[in-house]
Amino acid sequence: MEEQNALFRYIGSDICGFNRETEEELCLRWHQLGAFHTFMRNHNARTMPPQDPAQWKSVANATRKATLFRYSYLPYLFSLHFEASMRGGTVIRPIFYEFPTDNKTHDLSYQFLWGSSMLIAPVVHKGAQNVQFYLPKDDWYSVSDHKYGQLIWDGDQTFPAPWDSLIPVFVR
Repeated sequence: MEEQNALFRYIGSDICGFNRETEEELCLRWHQLGAFHTFMRNHNARTMPPQDPAQWKSVANATRKATLFRYSYLPYLFSLHFEASMRGGTVIRPIFYEFPTDNKTHDLSYQFLWGSSMLIAPVVHKGAQNVQFYLPKDDWYSVSDHKYGQLIWDGDQTFPAPWDSLIPVFVR
């Protein structure tokens, strides 16, 4: 997020890593998260073995699902880029940007917002099948697989995040 704070709005990481061999779970989770970077690509050094998502069925399925989700929200992402270029600001932002008086948002390291309305809670721990996150006070609706379309109470949450699902995503 530091790049966004410095107004570098079009950023991403080398999904699955760059200078080391990747592993199935890391590549799968990285693709799920990478769908929410402003720039999404799988890329590695020429000296490393290929890391095409299709080399693992689980990664191919997760990548397909995450990429289709991303594509369905590209108009929103494009509008965030347009707004940021015209008015300044960020596309990806920390939660405390929108909820500065909620002290609990100041220590959130992994979850983030796309614009002011979409909260993403990625899986960042090896072996995790659930993700713990915090929803600030507002009306949040799930747009991921678990509880799709349902109103989710604010506060601390734990959502299932199996390999074959989207990571938790919410809109307000």
